[in-house]
Amino acid sequence: MEQHPVPQNISSYEFRLVGDMTLKQFLQLAGGIVLAFIFFRLPIPVILKYPLVFVSAVTGAAMAFLPISGRPFTAWLTAFIRAVYSPTQYLWVLTPIEVASPPIVTPPPSPPQPSAPGFISFFKSRFARKASPPVTTAPAPPLPQPTVVTPPQPTPPPAPDTPAQPSPPVPPAPSPPPAVPQPAPTLAQPKPPVKIIDVPLTPAGPAPVASPPPPASQASPLPSIPSPDQPNVLVGQVNDLTGSPLSGVTLEIVDSTTGIPARALRTNRLGQFQIAIPLPPGSYVINAEKEGLLFDPVSVTVANSVIPPIAITAKPAISSQLIPDPLALSP
Repeated sequence: MEQHPVPQNISSYEFRLVGDMTLKQFLQLAGGIVLAFIFFRLPIPVILKYPLVFVSAVTGAAMAFLPISGRPFTAWLTAFIRAVYSPTQYLWVLTPIEVASPPIVTPPPSPPQPSAPGFISFFKSRFARKASPPVTTAPAPPLPQPTVVTPPQPTPPPAPDTPAQPSPPVPPAPSPPPAVPQPAPTLAQPKPPVKIIDVPLTPAGPAPVASPPPPASQASPLPSIPSPDQPNVLVGQVNDLTGSPLSGVTLEIVDSTTGIPARALRTNRLGQFQIAIPLPPGSYVINAEKEGLLFDPVSVTVANSVIPPIAITAKPAISSQLIPDPLALSP
């Protein structure tokens, strides 16, 4: 794998002694030479002295001037020492993770704030339904009581002044005649109940019997439209009673075996229709529909062959007649 170039230090200035040699390179080279001189001066056997001197001098020069794969020799040596002393076997132990559930803090209930009078309250007060006053029932007026008529008392004539004659005895006052009760006002008698006469209804006639739908007619070929190039493709035209093409007629192609619609399309401005995807082999029924017109279902058999154009003609609509209501009574 190719190493990426080491980024250069552009934020600080490195002092250079001779040419491109920096102070760090000089110290690395000098350290290797000094270490080789120390090994040379030590009283050790010759078989160990000269190899150590050579290795020290070469290592110092390599650390200063020998980059490997774009990285300095010092980085390679440091990585080698770390790899030697680092563990080479790692063990993975499953430890459950302790998830501290956050405490559930319930906010204190906010005090209810008084509703300030505003436009909404004024609007509600304007359209609030006022309570209707209680209905008071006036008492019925009392019936007039019979009045007792008392005849006037007769006034006796004045007696002459006769001092010698005694006054005659006063006759007792006549008793009042008995009270004649007046007849009470007659109340309105309720009207006699209306007698309901049951009139037998005359049946209007036998109930209409629903006739079963006519069987689907076979598709008739249409010579004015060319036959399709692919088999199992339906092409045709929808005409009215006069032979003029009808546009916007909804056509539904239903599988006669399963009753599931296979295609649905509409006629163009010329009254023509054509499906783009061929139908699977089988028997199909074409149902046409347009407001104000009636069409007979057309049966088509698809058998992996070129199907000639199909002509569908509308039939006259049956005018609905008014049925007399059997419950209506003759005057």
